[in-house]
Amino acid sequence: MIQLDDIHKTYGTGAASVEVLKGVSLRVKRGEMCAIMGASGSGKSTLLNILGLLDKPTSGRYRLDDLHVQDADADELADLRNHRIGFVFQAFHLMGRLSALDNVAHPLLYRGLNRSERRPLAQTELERVGLGDRMDHLPEELSGGQRQRVAIARALVSKPSLILADEPTGNLDTSSATEIMDLLTHMNDTLGLTVIVVTHDLAVAERCHRRILVRDGIIET
Repeated sequence: MIQLDDIHKTYGTGAASVEVLKGVSLRVKRGEMCAIMGASGSGKSTLLNILGLLDKPTSGRYRLDDLHVQDADADELADLRNHRIGFVFQAFHLMGRLSALDNVAHPLLYRGLNRSERRPLAQTELERVGLGDRMDHLPEELSGGQRQRVAIARALVSKPSLILADEPTGNLDTSSATEIMDLLTHMNDTLGLTVIVVTHDLAVAERCHRRILVRDGIIET
């Protein structure tokens, strides 16, 4: 599903340039659940941004399914993100003035669906993550674990084939973190989603099929 070949990423120019990724090559099969680990500054967040089409490599090739995405323009990248990739972030990134239901429905706005079409789809995903009774609640009325469930439902509503989770348990207590990993593992098992998790937590990484260690811009395992 994912094929990276000799990916380099450099920020800045001349004497001020910093090479963050130094020839990364990686294969991830469809349906795998992988953990990306590494110290702060190792390049793992940059790698995740490239995988999520939020940033472009300086050089190298990235194939997602049958598409060589480094050749895509901005509109094509946006369309790929909206249809093929779901994002889950440590800080949830929910819109405070919108209910859980409307937060989950929001990505479907960019597909041209009207409100009456979006909301039933969002309701289905909230029920899938166990929040069918919290649909009308605002984010501030939900616990951290519940907010992350809303974020997962939002990631699922577009029916992606790939979920990218950046420290999804970083703001949660141990019990909530376990529940979130149970949910991500369940989605991987039952929906066949490819899931890539960036984490510092070895307990989280051990729930994944494979651990990928990034050190100084190079993949070591």
